[in-house]
Amino acid sequence: MGSTSLARPLAALAGAAAALLLALPVSANNRPAVTVSPSVSGTSAGVDVAVNRGAHQVDACVYLLDDGPANDCGDPIDVAKKAAGYEINVDGLPGGSHTITVTISLTDGGGATGSGSFKVVSGPRVFALAFSNADGVSGYDPANDVLIAKLVDTNGDDLVDAGDTVIADRYPLDFGATSFGAFGVTTHVVANVVAATGTQASVTDPSGRSYIIESRDTAQRYLESTSTGSTFQTSIFDSIGSADLIQAQTSSPSQPGTVVPRQIGGSAADNAFIDVVMNMP
Repeated sequence: MGSTSLARPLAALAGAAAALLLALPVSANNRPAVTVSPSVSGTSAGVDVAVNRGAHQVDACVYLLDDGPANDCGDPIDVAKKAAGYEINVDGLPGGSHTITVTISLTDGGGATGSGSFKVVSGPRVFALAFSNADGVSGYDPANDVLIAKLVDTNGDDLVDAGDTVIADRYPLDFGATSFGAFGVTTHVVANVVAATGTQASVTDPSGRSYIIESRDTAQRYLESTSTGSTFQTSIFDSIGSADLIQAQTSSPSQPGTVVPRQIGGSAADNAFIDVVMNMP
């Protein structure tokens, strides 16, 4: 697995990357398809690289982040006889837009490049974030996607604890996410932490009202309740493998402006009306 931070580039590979870019073959048969798919979590990005060649056919893989030096992609993953992949992690990213460019060279002298762009939201660390994936691209893009809610490290101690903030914005009114309602109360100060794991952030405010952002293999959801019980007044719930749920009642802590009676439907797939990014400590 390749990894880097902005402070530790492999500058020695810069010349090799430039040479690869200049030496790309003319023949289409020697030019593999290189697909680059970034996914953002906080100030880090995971990048999946897919190549339509077997790992034994790949001679080298290097990548450049923005205008930085070249870095080695790490060891290839042998996906199939004619398919290989790489997993690249970059961290310590500043806020703003970024582009990662991957260059593949083959043992037969061929090669190609692929690139992917993504955006990092600057400011305090976001521990968990629920959004409607309006642009269909993996990861949250504030310019194109719709924020439902997020848990923010307001006090800056890099821990989920009292003093952090749940920020609520908008919510889908249907499973197709074709229209949205707005929350009337958008800020909730955290008083207590019920759960803080890699898959769930569950907190309460000073009045004991509950807020849950969760991402598991079987579900992604945002929930609000006037208490820590099992009854939720707001439920945005993508159940992967069974029916989905959307519900928004005015009695919910964030006071939804548009009531959504309990709707059960959607599909068993991983749907875009709610996606969740976890960036827990």
